[in-house]
Amino acid sequence: MRVREEQERLDDAIRVSRRLLRMPGNLAYLSTFGRERARILARAGRLEEARFELRRYLAMRQAASPELQADLERARSLLARLTAER
Repeated sequence: MRVREEQERLDDAIRVSRRLLRMPGNLAYLSTFGRERARILARAGRLEEARFELRRYLAMRQAASPELQADLERARSLLARLTAER
């Protein structure tokens, strides 16, 4: 996913992220994949999908441990920015 994003192949990165979200062995990383997917969707200009993924990420992490708070703040900040761009 990251390699494709670094190569500016955002549509490919989005497809990979969708597959990763659906793989049964990746359930432990579901929120992380969702956050990364949201970031890539935002870069690709797919703002509605990015907002959806960010909201889902924040809902999954609402009881997050203190070490994840900085990550949550970045996600909230991105969501606020994307919501303002409506």
